[in-house]
Amino acid sequence: MDDYILTIDSDVEDASSKKEDADLDPDFVFDLSADPYADMDGQAADIVQQGTKPAPISVDDIIARRKLGGKRKREAEEESEDESDGDEDLGSEEEEADPLATSDEDEDSEVGQADEQEDEETLDASDDDEDSEEETQAEKERKAAFFAPDDASAPEHSSFLSMNLSRPLLKALTNMGFSKPTPIQAATIPVALLGKDVVGGAVTGSGKTAAFIIPMIERLLYRQKGARAAATRCLVLVPTRELAQQCFDVGRKLAAHTDIQFCLVVGGLSVKSQEVALRSRPDVVIATPGRLIDHIHNSPAFTLDTLDVLVLDEADRMLSDGFADELAEIVKSCPKSRQTMLFSATMTDSVDELVKMSLNKPVRLFVDPKRSIARGLVQEFVRVRATKEAERSALLVTLCKRTFKSNVIIFLRSKKLAHQMRIVFGLLDMKCEELHGDLTQEQRLTALQRFRDSQVDYLMATDLASRGLDIKGVETVINYDMPGQLAQYLHRVGRTARAGKKGRSVTLVGEADRKLLKAAIKHGAETDQVRHRIVPPEAVAKWTERLEELKDEISEILREEKEEKQLRQAEMELKKGQNMIEHEAEIYSRPARTWFQTGKEKAKAEAVSKQQHEAGTVSAKQRVQSAAAEKPKRDKLAGLTRRAKRRKLAMEEDKEMGDERATAAAIRSAKKSGRPTKIGLPEARPATKKTKTKSRPARTKGFEQDMGQRRSAGEGVRAKKGDAVGKKVKQLQLPSQCRLLEAACCPDKDLLLLVSRLGGRDRISLWKMSGAKAWEVDVALDDVSSDHIVGLAWSPDGQSIAVVHDPPRVTLHSLQDGHQERALSVSTSDHIKHVWWFRAEKPVDAKAVPDILKRNGLIPGSSHYVLKTLPLLDSLREDSQKLTATDLFAFQGSQTKSSPKASLPDMIQHWPTLDTDPTVASMSSGERPADATHGHLDVPDDANVDSVLVVTDDAGYAHFYLDGSYSLGAVFLGPNISIPSLSKLSRDPTFVLHTQATTQNLPFTQLNPIYVHLPMLRGRDVRDMARLSTTSRELVWYSMRAVKEMRISWFGSDTISGAREIGPQWVRALETRQMDQFGQQEPTAILDLTYLLLTRRGSESLTDFLGSGDQMSDRGIQKWESTMTEALTKLRDYSEKRVVSACQRLHLVLEEVLGWALLPQYTTFQLDAVEVRTCLELAGRAIFIATWLAAIARRELLRFKEFITWLRDAISSNTTTNDSFQYQHRHDTLEVNNYLTAGLVVSSIDKWFMGPVPQFNPQDFGVLAGALDLRSAIALAYSPIDLNAPSAQIDLNHLDRNLDALVQELAMRCQRVFDRSAGTTTRHATILGQVNRTTTARPYQITVRERFIPQDAGFVEYLALHARIEASDRTFLCLARVGFDGHASQRPSVGLALLDGTLRAEQQEGRTDIVEVQFFDDLSLVIVCRGAEAAFIATVGYHELEYQELGSEAYTTREDLMQRAMELWEQGQLAAIPTPIKQRRELVHGVGSGAVSLALNGRVGRRVACVLDGAGTKMETLDLEADELEEDEEE
Repeated sequence: MDDYILTIDSDVEDASSKKEDADLDPDFVFDLSADPYADMDGQAADIVQQGTKPAPISVDDIIARRKLGGKRKREAEEESEDESDGDEDLGSEEEEADPLATSDEDEDSEVGQADEQEDEETLDASDDDEDSEEETQAEKERKAAFFAPDDASAPEHSSFLSMNLSRPLLKALTNMGFSKPTPIQAATIPVALLGKDVVGGAVTGSGKTAAFIIPMIERLLYRQKGARAAATRCLVLVPTRELAQQCFDVGRKLAAHTDIQFCLVVGGLSVKSQEVALRSRPDVVIATPGRLIDHIHNSPAFTLDTLDVLVLDEADRMLSDGFADELAEIVKSCPKSRQTMLFSATMTDSVDELVKMSLNKPVRLFVDPKRSIARGLVQEFVRVRATKEAERSALLVTLCKRTFKSNVIIFLRSKKLAHQMRIVFGLLDMKCEELHGDLTQEQRLTALQRFRDSQVDYLMATDLASRGLDIKGVETVINYDMPGQLAQYLHRVGRTARAGKKGRSVTLVGEADRKLLKAAIKHGAETDQVRHRIVPPEAVAKWTERLEELKDEISEILREEKEEKQLRQAEMELKKGQNMIEHEAEIYSRPARTWFQTGKEKAKAEAVSKQQHEAGTVSAKQRVQSAAAEKPKRDKLAGLTRRAKRRKLAMEEDKEMGDERATAAAIRSAKKSGRPTKIGLPEARPATKKTKTKSRPARTKGFEQDMGQRRSAGEGVRAKKGDAVGKKVKQLQLPSQCRLLEAACCPDKDLLLLVSRLGGRDRISLWKMSGAKAWEVDVALDDVSSDHIVGLAWSPDGQSIAVVHDPPRVTLHSLQDGHQERALSVSTSDHIKHVWWFRAEKPVDAKAVPDILKRNGLIPGSSHYVLKTLPLLDSLREDSQKLTATDLFAFQGSQTKSSPKASLPDMIQHWPTLDTDPTVASMSSGERPADATHGHLDVPDDANVDSVLVVTDDAGYAHFYLDGSYSLGAVFLGPNISIPSLSKLSRDPTFVLHTQATTQNLPFTQLNPIYVHLPMLRGRDVRDMARLSTTSRELVWYSMRAVKEMRISWFGSDTISGAREIGPQWVRALETRQMDQFGQQEPTAILDLTYLLLTRRGSESLTDFLGSGDQMSDRGIQKWESTMTEALTKLRDYSEKRVVSACQRLHLVLEEVLGWALLPQYTTFQLDAVEVRTCLELAGRAIFIATWLAAIARRELLRFKEFITWLRDAISSNTTTNDSFQYQHRHDTLEVNNYLTAGLVVSSIDKWFMGPVPQFNPQDFGVLAGALDLRSAIALAYSPIDLNAPSAQIDLNHLDRNLDALVQELAMRCQRVFDRSAGTTTRHATILGQVNRTTTARPYQITVRERFIPQDAGFVEYLALHARIEASDRTFLCLARVGFDGHASQRPSVGLALLDGTLRAEQQEGRTDIVEVQFFDDLSLVIVCRGAEAAFIATVGYHELEYQELGSEAYTTREDLMQRAMELWEQGQLAAIPTPIKQRRELVHGVGSGAVSLALNGRVGRRVACVLDGAGTKMETLDLEADELEEDEEE
C-alpha cells in the first residue's frame, strides 16, 4: 500500500502546558455489546411521551455531585504528573510510518504476505456492488429496460436563475446564500420538475435535500388552492427522526415566502398534536415510516389518496429488509400515478431493489458515481494492533486530548459504549454529549442543538447520526472502530467536509479491517488525502493508566445512574397507577391504536433490522474469524485415488443416512409414546407359517392400530376381559351434573360448551378439549328466573354463541368471557325449540372491478359515505356491572360469574340492529380489539357478514336474523307444529324445512320439505337498510347516554350528588342559622347577600355565617367551585360537541331514509314519509335545544365564577370591627347579582331536564313562516332596515325545552320506523310445499338424525332412524337415503338399509345396544354402543352401504320409513345386516344406564367426539383425527 498511502508531514499538536487530568488504565474493559440499562428491571417498556414525567437523568449532574463530595487525595500527584506530561508532549512528534507494515513486528507474524495478497485479489475480483464495473449482459439489458434512456441533450445549469424557478423560491434561495446549484441539484431539479421518477446519488454534503425540496415547492406553487382543495400532495420519508427534523427546517426556509405548509411526523413527539396538524391537510409531510403508518391506520382525517410526490431520502437504507414491511405498507397506500424520487450517497441502481417502489421509467442521476467521498476530506487511519485492542479507549482519549479539541463527532458501534465514553469524557472535563436511540426525543434534539451551538466539543454518536445530518462546523469525524460495511463508513465520514468545505476523518483500524480500509481508500478523491497517523505509545500508556484509575468511579456513576433511573421509573409507575384509578373510564374509552402487522410479524421485522445492524457493526474479533472462515480449505479428497475416493464417500453417506434414520426413528418413537394409546380392532391371528411375498402389507387406519406401540405378535387379537384399555384424549370428572347438547362442539376451535344447573338456574361453561375450563357464567334473566337452556348455535366467525332459553328468549354470549353481548327480540309466547346459524356462501367474482377507491361497498353521496369523512365522536362511558372482590381476585374458572346484562332501555333493546360498530356511525369505540397473542381465544373476522340466524318455536314460526342480530321478521308455516329440521341451499337464500306434529303423544316429522325462499336477501337493499337502522340506533343511544350523563351531573342520582343542589343547600344553611340563632321568623338570605354585594355591609347573621362553618372554609368553597365548574363545563361541552354532533349525523341518516320513503322502488319497506319527517323535525329541534343549552351553560358558568370570586373576597375580608367588608373589587357586580337572583337557588338550566316534550316552531323565534322562493328571499335580504322601527325582544320563557324528553321521543319514533321496515324480508317470502299431518301409527319411539348434502340439481338427506323393538328385545338402525330435485311438486327417491344391533362375527362380544347415533361427516356416522361388560364408540360408513330402493309409494313422514323397513324385514324382503363398524374404541367410564349425550365436530382438522354418560358427570373427549395424522408422519 506504499504506492498510494502518504504520511502526515507535520501535525502541530497543542504544546501548551495546560494541566492534564490523569492517565488512563489500559486494562479497563468496556462492555461494547448493548444498552447500559439492559440489566434493569422493567426497562423494556418505553416511557410515556406525554404528561407529567420525571426529568431525564443527567450524567453531568452525577459527575458534578461526585466531584463536590470531597477533595481527591491524588490532587498533588496529578499536578506533578500533568506537568511532566506537558513536557513530554512538547518533545514528542508523531512519526511517519508505513500504514500496516508487518515486516518488523513479531506479534503480527500470523498475518503474512500471502494473506495480504489474497485479500487484494479478493478485493479486486469482487468489490462492493456499486463499484463493480463488470456486469453481465442480462443485467445490462434489465437496467436498460427498467430505466429511462439517458438524455445527452439536457442543458447544463450553472445558476438557479436559468431553471425558470418562481420568484418566491429564488428569494428564499438568495436569503439562504445559495446562488449556484450543486451538480446533483443541477441534474435533478429540471428532471423532477417534469414529473419523472428519479434515482439519484451523490457524495455526502452535496445538497441532495434541496435537490428534491426545490422542485417539490415549485410544483406546489401551481396547485389548486382553497379550503376544499387542501390536500397532502408530497411525502418525504427518512429513516431517522433527526434527519426528518433537518429536512423539515430546510423545507420551511425554502417555502418561507409561500403559503405551502409543512408537517413533521416522527416518533417521540406528541401524537395528538400531529393528528391536529394532519387534520389541516398540510401540503408536505416529512415523516419516519413507523409514525406515518400509525397515522395512516389510526388518524381518520389523514390519507395518502391525493399524494403526487413521494421522496425517499437515504433510500438505500429505506429499501433494506429492516424497512421492507413498513415501506410496502406505505407504497400500497399511495396512488400509482405519483412521482417517486430516491436519493442517497450510496444509492444503488440494482433493479431487484428498485422494483419494490413501482417506479415508472426512472431517470438515473448519479453524480461522480465512482467516488463517494467528498473532495475536501482528508482520511486518516490509526492502526490498532491485535494485542492492543483493549487500548482503543485510551487511543481515542489521547487523540482528543492532544489534537482534536473541538467540533468532533465520534462514532461508536453501540449505545452502551457511547454512554460509557460520555462518562469518561465528563470525568476528564471534556465537554461532551451523546446521541443514540436510548435517549428520548427531547434529549436527542437537545444534544444535537448543544453541539451545533458549540456548547460542547464532542458528540458521541452511533450510526443513528451517520446519515443525512448537516451540522455546520464539524471539523473532525473519529471512528472508534471500522464499521462492518463500506456504506456505513461513507455516511459517517460524510458528516464533515460538506458543501465544498474541508474536513478530516480519523479511523481506528484493526487487523481484520484491511479489506474495508482498501475499499475506503479506493473511494477517496485523491491519494494525497489518505494518511496514516501514528500516536506515540507513551501518551497512550499514560491515558491507559488513567482509565484504570477511573474504572471504579465509572462503575459507581453507572450504579448511581441506574438507581436514579429505577427511582424515576418507579415514580412513573406510581403515577401511571394513580391515573388508571382516577381516569380509568377515560383511558379505556380511547380507541386502541392498530398496526398493519401482527405481533409475530412485527417481532420478525425487528429481528431482521437488528440482524442487519449487527452485521454492519461486527467486532474486530468476529471479522478475523469471518475472514478465516472464508479462506478456501484443502479438499478432503485431495491426493486419494479414484477407488479410495468412492469408498470414503460411500462410507460417509452410509454413516450420514444411518444417523438420519436413527434420529427419525427416535423422534417418531417419542411422539408415539406421548400420545394416547388405543385398542385395535379384533383381527384374525397371523399365520404361523412364514411366507415371502413381494407385495407390501396394507397399513391399517383409524382405530385399527395401536398408536403407542409397533405391531407385536399378539396384536390384532380380540381383546379379552382384564386386558388393558388404551387411553383416550381426555377423561373428565365434571364437578356437577351437566348436559351435552348436540351442537356443543365449536366448529372451528377445540372448545366445548356444557350446560349445568345449580340452585334452579342454568349455567353455561366453556371447556378446552385438554380439560381446562375457560369460564362459567350464570345466564339466568334475573335473580328469580328459572329458565332452561334448550339449544345453542355457534356464530360463523366463532366469536359468539347463540343460546336459546325456555321461557322464550335468545341471548348472544361472547366467546372470550361468556358475557351477554345482546338479547334478541323474539315475538312469540310459545316455546322455542331449535336454533341454527348459517354462514353466507360468498362467490368469488374473478371479473369484479377492484375497489381502488376504497369505498368498501359504500355508495358515493350516501349518508355512510359522508359519515366516513367526518371526525369521530368521543366515546362515552358504558353502563357496566360493578365488579365484586370475587370477580377481581378469584382464579380463572374457579368462580361462576353472572353474565353481565346490558342495561338498555326497551326501545334500544328491541331496535333492529346489526352487530354494533361505532366507527360506521362516525363514533369512537372505547373497546380494545381482541388479539390472540394476549390470551384471547380468537380474533374476530368478517365471517358473520350476511350470515342468517334462524330460531323456530312450537307455534309454527321461523324467526330470521341477519348477521345473527338484525331481525328480518318471522315466517308462519302452520299452527301447532314445530320445525326440528332446517337447512339452507348453498349460494341461494332458500331454506329447506321439515315440520313436526304430535299424534298420540308421538312426534312425526314430515318427509317432504317446505321451501322458504327469501328473495330480498339476494340484493343489497336489506343490508343497506339494516346499516341505516344500526347507525341510527348508535347515534340515538349515544345522544340518550350523553343527556343522561348531563342530567346526572346537574341533578345527581341515587349514588351521586349533583351540582345543582349545592347552591340551595348553602342558602338553606344560611336561612337555618338566621332562624335558629338570630330569631328571624322570615329569613332573607338572598336579600342579605344582595345588600352585602351592593353596600359592602352585611347583616349580623350573614357576617356570622361567613365567618364560621365548614361550608365557608377554603376546602368547602373549593369543592363547590370545582363541582359547579365541572358540571357546567360538561353541560356546555356535551351538549355542543356530543349531542349536537350526534343529532346532526342522525339528521343526515334520516334524510336518506326519507329518500327511501319517497322512491317507489323501496315501497316494500313500508316507510312512512310523514313519520320520517316527524323524526327529522325532532332531530332538528334537538340540535337547536342542545345548542341553546350550551349557550346558557356558558353564561351560567361565567356568572358563577364571578359569584365565587366575590364570595371568596367577602369571606377573606370578613371583619366585625367596623361592620363593613373591605375587599378588592375583582368581580362584575351585575353578573353576581344575576346569579344571586336567577342561578343560586333557581336555575334556568332546570328547564332542559323538566317539562313535556318541546313542540315549538321556528316562528316562535322570529323565523318567517312558510318557505320563500329564491327571488323573494333575495329581495327580502336586500330590503333596507327600518332603524326607527321598535325592536321588541322575544320572550322565550314560555317555551318547553326538555332535551331529555325530546331525545326519548325521537328514539321512540325512530325505533318505530325501522322496526316496521325490518320485517320486509319475511313479508315477501315465498313458501313452497304443504304441511301433511297424516301418518301411520307405530308402537315405539323413534329417534331421527339427519345429514343434509347439497348437490348440483338438488340435495340428498341421509336419515338415521334409531329404535328399540321391545318385542324382539333388539335395537335396529335404519339408514335412509332420500333424494330431492329441489321442486316441491316432485316425490323424493328413497333407499333403505337396515342394521341390527349385533356386530360382525369377528367383532362379536355379546349382545350390544346402540344407545346414541350422530352423523360425523359426509361419509361416516358415529354410534355409541352399550354391551354387557363395556361400552364403546365406533364409526360406521353409511355412504358406501347398499341401499334398497323403494317403490313409488307415498311416504308422508320420516317415521313411516322406519315402519316400512320393519315390515319389509318381517316379510323377509329387507335383510338386517350386522353393523359394519370401521373403527371403534372402548370407553373407559362406560355410559352407565339411561340416555347418553354425544356431540361431534367432523370438520377436517378437528374431528372430535365427546361422550357424556347418563349421570351427566363423566365425559370423554376423543380425537378421531390422530390416527390419520400419525399415519402421515410415518409416511
